[in-house]
Amino acid sequence: MNRLRTALIAFFILLMVQPTWADICRQLTGTVIDVATRQPVSANLFVFVQSVRVPVGKSNASGTFTVAVPCDATKLLVSQPGYKEQSLELTNATPTAQGNTIFVTVPLVPNNRQSSVRPLRSEEMAQLVITTMTDKRQRTLFFLTDIYTSLPLQARTCFYYTKADWTNCLDPDVIGRFEMAYAELDILTVGIKADGYYAYSDSLVIYGDNRRTRQDYRLMRDLVTASVQVKGGYRGERFRCELRPTDGPGTILTPGSNEWSSTFEVMPQTYRLIVTDDRRQIRHQEVVSLKTGLNTVAVNLAPTTQTPPAAPAAEVVIPDLKPTEYIPPIYFLQSSYQLIPESEAVLRQLAKYMVVNKQYRLRIVGHTDNVGDEKKNLALSEYRGMVTINFLRQLGVSESRMTSTGKGSKEPLVPNDTEEHRIQNRRVALSLEK
Repeated sequence: MNRLRTALIAFFILLMVQPTWADICRQLTGTVIDVATRQPVSANLFVFVQSVRVPVGKSNASGTFTVAVPCDATKLLVSQPGYKEQSLELTNATPTAQGNTIFVTVPLVPNNRQSSVRPLRSEEMAQLVITTMTDKRQRTLFFLTDIYTSLPLQARTCFYYTKADWTNCLDPDVIGRFEMAYAELDILTVGIKADGYYAYSDSLVIYGDNRRTRQDYRLMRDLVTASVQVKGGYRGERFRCELRPTDGPGTILTPGSNEWSSTFEVMPQTYRLIVTDDRRQIRHQEVVSLKTGLNTVAVNLAPTTQTPPAAPAAEVVIPDLKPTEYIPPIYFLQSSYQLIPESEAVLRQLAKYMVVNKQYRLRIVGHTDNVGDEKKNLALSEYRGMVTINFLRQLGVSESRMTSTGKGSKEPLVPNDTEEHRIQNRRVALSLEK
């Protein structure tokens, strides 16, 4: 009897907070994806209304959903077994008229995604301080990244030794990397903290042999998404939206429905929004300040009476790409790791091939010219590789299928004796492997 009474009370509370169409300020449509594989996820969606968790819908097998959001909803919650529950603040989003939808992509983090370990690959061995296997100590390269953007983090990592009863805390370099060596068997407790991120703890087993491993830690923070709606232009005209920070690589928004594009690969900071058309001409730009949660931007392009432009030039094509064939390198400007349009064209064609041919992996090697300090050149070459991975991830290539290393200026394609030659050395080399 008590169970029945409790169920009835919960039912009537749900009825009282269940939204009606008169209470709807916006609709959300979009996709739920696995943050690691970029594959769709069928998940349950809820909103927080007056501190009550209210079910509003579910994403289908393709990950797509459309839900009505009441005016007083403060959060969108997305839940699915095997994943950490995702929460998206809604208080920053500008209310829209009834029937107008906001497109958003919601990433879910697998329960085992924040930590991973594997043996070092041969191309990664050179990053160790001591590369010889005659060194009897176990050595590990640690990499700290943002789980949504895969960009490096400056996070203090502390190791608590069980046997010796002492603590060792380390800070990573500019690419979120540091190295540890261990002499004896032990089980360490790992604690990681960074401003703006949830603290993370893990255990680490030391086997006491000379194995060489890579340990990745990916930290979580409150989700930030940006949804941009572009209106105007010619009928059927397509636009490319990019958010560029003051420093660092830009983020290209994923096209959605109803003139919207969206991304979750951004931080709570200031960006320059750049909207370009099919001819790669800038049609609009403005400074936007993103906050935690859902951010919306409406762009209304000035009307024009011009005739529609001719069809844009075809992208660089890699016909019938095979792993034994040559893939053209992509090039960068001096001291930059921003992708230029020609490089993006190559990567788009490569992504199309890799999405279909999932048996191949991609090896990415970043290079620079010999201008400037070699330590900075090494970091720059590694950043160029990271930017390449991030761009391909946005096009549907799983990060687990790509590896990236940086060589600095150590392996020039041609001598660095002229500017023409230096241009050829500012590159990322790409090769497919099984």
